[in-house]
Amino acid sequence: MIKDKVLLVGNGINSIKTAYSWKKLIKGLISDVGSVGQIKINDKPFPLLYEEILFEGVRNNVIKKEEDLKKNIADEVTKIKPNDIHEQIMNSEYENILTTNYEYTLELSQGIKQEDLKNVGVINENTYSLYRKTKVTDTQIWHIHGECNSSRTITLGYEHYGAYLQQMRNYVQTQIWKSAKKPLGPVSKKFRIKSLKYYSWIDFFFTKHIYIIGFTLDFVEMHLWWLLTYRARRKFIDKAKINNKIYYFYPDFIADDITNKLQLLKSNDVTSLSTKVKNGDMRDYYEKVLKKVKRLP
Repeated sequence: MIKDKVLLVGNGINSIKTAYSWKKLIKGLISDVGSVGQIKINDKPFPLLYEEILFEGVRNNVIKKEEDLKKNIADEVTKIKPNDIHEQIMNSEYENILTTNYEYTLELSQGIKQEDLKNVGVINENTYSLYRKTKVTDTQIWHIHGECNSSRTITLGYEHYGAYLQQMRNYVQTQIWKSAKKPLGPVSKKFRIKSLKYYSWIDFFFTKHIYIIGFTLDFVEMHLWWLLTYRARRKFIDKAKINNKIYYFYPDFIADDITNKLQLLKSNDVTSLSTKVKNGDMRDYYEKVLKKVKRLP
């Protein structure tokens, strides 16, 4: 098993085979709550747009509780089917894979049924996903934005993002979660320990090489940008011995559109790597990226 490298897989890989559109899903939600023509999508950060959709659904007596809306989203994304890139990732023998996706395309690519998947994290979370993971053979898949089998955990909305960030900050700075079998301890001390036990996916950001693939890392992902800046502060301002590397992969044709993001990633000690896309073939792109990951330290 590959133990020193951790993949962070986003939704981009899902789009290779399935004609999946997040924008289409949002329009469907707006239609479901009876607000077509009232709610405009453009130029709105999605966490706030989600809150708007939720509030309209409640006002229109279409939604009684937020979990109903999240359940609808879970049902939609569950329709996404795994492809051969999911198989390649799972067959590459990475011990840990992080994913921002709610569905189980990675697990399903190995013949696992969704109903058989269980959260095997050290804590059985009902709302957040600091410890949430499934396990397929020897690979642990950490669903860091929640999962379909527990739709309440799906990270959507400004409130959920903000509260999740609070949980993350508590984790890296204090001893929390008394329900754990053993005190977990703050990350600020843990990354100096050679025999570190990995209770949360957050631990990897200080100790393992991270490879971000198929994930746009939009600025609305406030919790992840906070984690990157926290790590950079610890490394450069506090002179902590953080020696792992973080890589961000992106297709060459979007380079001009993400100049500001690339600058901010560089300032936060993240190495960005462009990969050429020929004739719009994204499957070929991801194969190239996976080969690069294997060659990198």
